[in-house]
Amino acid sequence: METALPANTRADWTLHTGRAPQSFPKAVRIAETPAYYEILNGLTGVRIARPAHQNWAPIQGILYRDGTWTAAGPNILQISGKSTNMTVRFLERDR
Repeated sequence: METALPANTRADWTLHTGRAPQSFPKAVRIAETPAYYEILNGLTGVRIARPAHQNWAPIQGILYRDGTWTAAGPNILQISGKSTNMTVRFLERDR
């Protein structure tokens, strides 16, 4: 665990029993829209194009800490060939 304690100081933590909070403000959240997946963690986020949008760039935007996105999209991928497949997999997912 890291803290912002100055050198030669001390902090104490206490573990309590009971119910956990309903939500954690910095927990990873995933939202699905028809156009993209939005993955946020309380500090930053990323928008990833859904597979139905084959000509879109895979990353549609990145969320800055001030709440603004790098792009309003859609961001079209300019390539000489044509994309034939795109896959997004969630290794773990809380439903």
